Amino acid sequence: MYNLPSDFPHDPPKNYTYEVEEFRRNILRIWCCNHSQFTYNGGNPARTVWGFYNIKQRCYRSPISATRVGDKVALDRTSAYSAMPLLKLALDSADDTPAPAMIDSSTKDSMTTTTPRKQEFSDFCAQRDAQNTLQLNVTKWCYMLCDALRHNYMKNRMYVTSS
Repeated sequence: MYNLPSDFPHDPPKNYTYEVEEFRRNILRIWCCNHSQFTYNGGNPARTVWGFYNIKQRCYRSPISATRVGDKVALDRTSAYSAMPLLKLALDSADDTPAPAMIDSSTKDSMTTTTPRKQEFSDFCAQRDAQNTLQLNVTKWCYMLCDALRHNYMKNRMYVTSS
């Protein structure tokens, strides 16, 4: 197992770590590992490729996939989650603000207005984790309700048949 390059600028986000492995003779693959519990992989960390590092050229490259190296990327265009540079839309060329991550729709006086709302990826992950927790709780409460209804049915059925 290799260490992160000394000029790697990012600290891992909360509940994440980085892993480095040799991809080719002169290229390291940097993994971003999420340590949240997921059922699809048996609770193991979910890994995604952060990017690649060329040891000889001392430069970072964005990932095309986990097995394909992309173009060189400037470190200031990367995030703690990925070396993929943020895409600029045609409307973004007028100013340097990134594209909105989410659209917020609200209804006022029977009129719907849509306004962009900026959201960081870490906020998106936290929101998704909260949504997953709510979904699990709703599922648990549904099962509890089903068990209570079945228990009540069996109890009343026995009372009716014994009378």
